[in-house]
Amino acid sequence: MKKILSLFRKNVLQRIGRKTCSFIVGIICCGNIIGQQQCSGNLITNGSFTSREGENVTAPGWIGNSTPDVNDENGPLNSTRSFVWTGTPLASPDGGTWQNITGTEYVEQIVNITPGLSYTFCFKYAAHGITDNGVLSLDSYNLVGPIGINVYLNDVLSFTSPDDNTEFTWESACFSFTPTSSRVKIRMVPTNYLYIGIDGACLRLTPHPDEKRVPWYVIALITGVGLTIALILWFLKPWKRPKPNKTSL
Repeated sequence: MKKILSLFRKNVLQRIGRKTCSFIVGIICCGNIIGQQQCSGNLITNGSFTSREGENVTAPGWIGNSTPDVNDENGPLNSTRSFVWTGTPLASPDGGTWQNITGTEYVEQIVNITPGLSYTFCFKYAAHGITDNGVLSLDSYNLVGPIGINVYLNDVLSFTSPDDNTEFTWESACFSFTPTSSRVKIRMVPTNYLYIGIDGACLRLTPHPDEKRVPWYVIALITGVGLTIALILWFLKPWKRPKPNKTSL
């Protein structure tokens, strides 16, 4: 009988262990997938700036001022003739192509929204150093240094991102606002005359349902504590302890 109970407990423990590991791994994988998701429920058209590459190209869905460019991490720089990268551009976290702007260049888009609700606008940006190596002048014309993005809502400056102080590395910025009209024009403008890449523009309601999900590590912790208590109770079985004998008076 003891041998049967021992085998039974061993099998149960192994099954619980396997199921626990599978459950936790599933939570981890699920958490990674959620974290890797691009902007779900995005109200922006082509927030990923997916486009053909080239000089004086504005990504579809956007209206460009002056001569914005479209680039990615592969191949030579698409910009004013004779300019080249000062380093190696890094892939955008959003993937694919991105939009480059400088000086008075900008891109904008009009979006339909609901007045009185809170919205959050996020985007990726990177300082992109370029130089003409002295071709356009006796000295090299370098566009290198810290730069950020000004965001205008209906022609009103509403947000300025921190400067990106590290060339080619991508930064993230977000801000929230509550519109008073049913349409908003979002314009993205460089903070100075250097060269900057933008990508991953995302506009959605705040808070978004994805942001309300309980983190996977919290679920894993609660699950682990619950299983530990269950195993302790299984082996101790306090409900099966013999009751003390009552002595009759």
